[in-house]
Amino acid sequence: MRLTSLLPLIRVVAALPHLHARGDFPGLGIELETRQVIFKNDNEAVGAGLSTELIEAAKGAEITIANINTGSGSTADDKEWILTAEHTGMESHSGITRLAAEFIVNGRVVQLGQGNAGRIGKEITAFLETWIAAWGSDRAVSVAGLSEQFGQWRVDQPQSNSVKPMALQFSRQVTAALPLGGVQELFRVAKDGKSNILLSTIRGKQDAMHIVKKEHFADLGMSKIAEGDIDDEFLGFFSLLVSYAKATKRMQAKDGPKHSLSIMPRTDFAAMYESFAAKKLEKQLECDTLYTIVESLASLTNDGSGNEDGDYQNGELKSQTFKWTPRASEPVSESPDTEEGFTGAPPPPPPPPPPPPPPPPPPAKVRRAVKIDKDTTWDGADADISSGTLTVEKWLSHIQDKNMDLVAAMELKLRHGQVGLLGSRMEPIYGSGTPAPIFEFRDLGSSMGDALESDLGAIENAVLEFHKSYSGGSSKRRSLSLRSRLSLSRRQEEAGASCEDRKKKKKKKCAAAQLAGLFNLPGAALIPCDNDDDKCSSPTQIKVAGKCTDCPVGQKASAAGDKCEVDTDEDKKRRGKCGPGQKLDPAEGGQDENTEKPVCVEEDRDKCPQGQVVASLDRDDASKNKGDRKCAPDIPEKDKPTCDKDRYRHVTISDDGAARYDCYSTRKEIRDVEEKQKQRLESDEKEREQQRKDKELDDKKRSRNSFCLAFVAGSGLLAAEGEDLAKLSDEELDDAANDWPADVEYKDGEITNANLQPPKIVHTVSFGGEMETAGPGGIVSAIVKLFTKSKGKGKGTSSGAQGAAKLKPIEKVRSNPSYKECLLMMATTVAASSLHFDNIPEGGWTPVKEGEADMQLTLMIDEDEQESKDFRQWNTYRDDYFHSDRIILGQCTNVDGRFNDVASGFRVSGGCCMFYNQPDCKEQLFGATDRSHADLQGKDNDSISSWTCVYDKGCAGVPS
Repeated sequence: MRLTSLLPLIRVVAALPHLHARGDFPGLGIELETRQVIFKNDNEAVGAGLSTELIEAAKGAEITIANINTGSGSTADDKEWILTAEHTGMESHSGITRLAAEFIVNGRVVQLGQGNAGRIGKEITAFLETWIAAWGSDRAVSVAGLSEQFGQWRVDQPQSNSVKPMALQFSRQVTAALPLGGVQELFRVAKDGKSNILLSTIRGKQDAMHIVKKEHFADLGMSKIAEGDIDDEFLGFFSLLVSYAKATKRMQAKDGPKHSLSIMPRTDFAAMYESFAAKKLEKQLECDTLYTIVESLASLTNDGSGNEDGDYQNGELKSQTFKWTPRASEPVSESPDTEEGFTGAPPPPPPPPPPPPPPPPPPAKVRRAVKIDKDTTWDGADADISSGTLTVEKWLSHIQDKNMDLVAAMELKLRHGQVGLLGSRMEPIYGSGTPAPIFEFRDLGSSMGDALESDLGAIENAVLEFHKSYSGGSSKRRSLSLRSRLSLSRRQEEAGASCEDRKKKKKKKCAAAQLAGLFNLPGAALIPCDNDDDKCSSPTQIKVAGKCTDCPVGQKASAAGDKCEVDTDEDKKRRGKCGPGQKLDPAEGGQDENTEKPVCVEEDRDKCPQGQVVASLDRDDASKNKGDRKCAPDIPEKDKPTCDKDRYRHVTISDDGAARYDCYSTRKEIRDVEEKQKQRLESDEKEREQQRKDKELDDKKRSRNSFCLAFVAGSGLLAAEGEDLAKLSDEELDDAANDWPADVEYKDGEITNANLQPPKIVHTVSFGGEMETAGPGGIVSAIVKLFTKSKGKGKGTSSGAQGAAKLKPIEKVRSNPSYKECLLMMATTVAASSLHFDNIPEGGWTPVKEGEADMQLTLMIDEDEQESKDFRQWNTYRDDYFHSDRIILGQCTNVDGRFNDVASGFRVSGGCCMFYNQPDCKEQLFGATDRSHADLQGKDNDSISSWTCVYDKGCAGVPS
């Protein structure tokens, strides 16, 4: 199956949480991602060097499991919820061999206010229980659109078949329409230091929220805005606008605007401006611009926190830019359905709610925001895209003057489309029908698998509460203080007078300049004059009845600005070396006035009456519409797109007689792209093949090197004193495994359990890498560890680190002759007997016996201490192989350095665990039997250094 036929389906599934239900009820989309469930595919075709298209195809693809259903419905479009694949962040190194699990609650089916979110959370928990129970016999999953070509993935983590949903942690993300008054209320909650399930738990995200208050407009003396218009809806829009503008100061290109705030608009700012602010600002904009208003508010909303974006000086905003990482090629959009209506039937209607209040009168007609798509362009687009930057001033001026959100446009060009991708789409407020913008609420903390019912229900209730509070659009209005009222009254008079005075002074200066020029007075040219009433700013426009009007194509304004005349330079460029009555074909591309043997078409600028434009010839076959080209009134030059050098303006005339300009790729660009794609595919194929060979050799070297280091270090060939290898970090051990000696030539061969015997296994210390193996029972990757030896009675101490202290450092191991002999060995005997695990050595690991329960222990790190949630988990196992996360019953286990003394929560199932304040199980803290605690307090918080677990419910037998 061709990839191009799969992408539409895959992208629609990826967009599910952003597409909302039809009808009178707004939708509710929720994403629940976990990195504890990982799918793996060993097919090398999905590994390193995979194309960007296939990597993008995996994100959001539906995961299906044989004989187990997700949601209710026959397709992803009509299911209430589905299980999908999510990237792990390692795609540039390992392709999509590993994918994370993410549940998506389908916002195009699930409707707000029907009480379904909690029920869906309960269904997902039940699904997890059923699915996990099947892991013992079948861990295979299918990835929609990919498994047909590359085979099935499998559940690689967790390895245990007895994990409970209560042990799985899901990060939450919500997509829903919210009245701007509700957004303003969330800003207040954040600034008051309170919590809400729709607010991020990350302090930095809350610090980035800057609240605009009614008093700020009074302090600025903005007299043209009616006091009644400055409601929560109006303030919510400006709080968002100012916060995103100020976030540019600390913005990193790798993050872009998407990660600036936890409240991310999916409806673009241009649409919100037109719907909720433009009419109210109409008179004020006679004196100010949207940029100058935001610039002033940026300094008034300083919070004094000392944060990088917290304090702005007036004028400082002018130098700030939004930032993205520039891309060499255009990315695939994550959500192509940005303007069309929703598809799929909504669920059966619930019992009708209480009758809503009468609908408000229809709003006044407003300009429609410009639709953003992959062909959208603007003045300076090439420079903005290539640099990955956009000035705040340019962003705001395009919102005001051209109804265009350039942040949304740059997001689509450089980051798959995130902020503002849904364009002008909004949804009705519950119970009123008044439109509200759609937002994505990010970084909302996490839910355990057994708490999804309560947490998802709480999310629905929180969104619904804001809808009810602002069902009229902005029902909450706050009065000004007496001081602000007096300030506003005084400043209104000053600001009004100042605005009129500026206009009068401007006219006087222009009149003086004109009079001085008329009499040729000296210094006349030095008199400043910028009277917009005299000439049009564009060289191709003249004043007709006081209005700037475009000249015909190929003409420009005269020096006096009172008439149009032929632009001889433009005419020459247009005709080039074509014959009489012809012009250079704009659809060909790559041609200018000096091109020999150009591709020409009929000159058509005189085909229509003045002020009209003719439809362009068909790019691929000019004969198709050559004799049937319509004319239509031309549109202003400022509304026409500015096309890249490899594109041209293509004019189409709609059935209702309207002219539309689009930037079309020239035939030359199409040929160039096809040639580059062909060359890139050939080059990529060669590179992938070489990478595959290099990786295969590196993996073989690493695996053998890992084993030989471990074998020699633990074989008794070295003296039993020296530095403690266990003190080496994972990174240092990893570097050693990757460091193959330059003077040793690698030769293929297998190290098997028939030709090696390490010493008696007493303790193990992790040493990364995978082994060449002779199959089950051999030296599999789980056993490629650092074997250690101890003196005395042959038994180790209670700590693996203490046993490892008897070893020499890595350098000592590598200098031993047996190390290189091991590297060169291919199925040759270096020991008399075999290495088997049929007889478990004393002091080694013990499998769970038949009839005994599986046991699991999880330690969790507090979210406030680390933005990315983290945890560490241990399990019992029913095999006799080595597992680094095995619970050895009755044996003390020290918590490693990264988790030592930082755990703020735990979960124990299947037995009893005793926790200790010191390493080696000294100074008991508390014991726990089959219970969990997510928020330890007092001396127990951030104190756990070691633990011992047993089956006895009273923890009998643990160190005291």
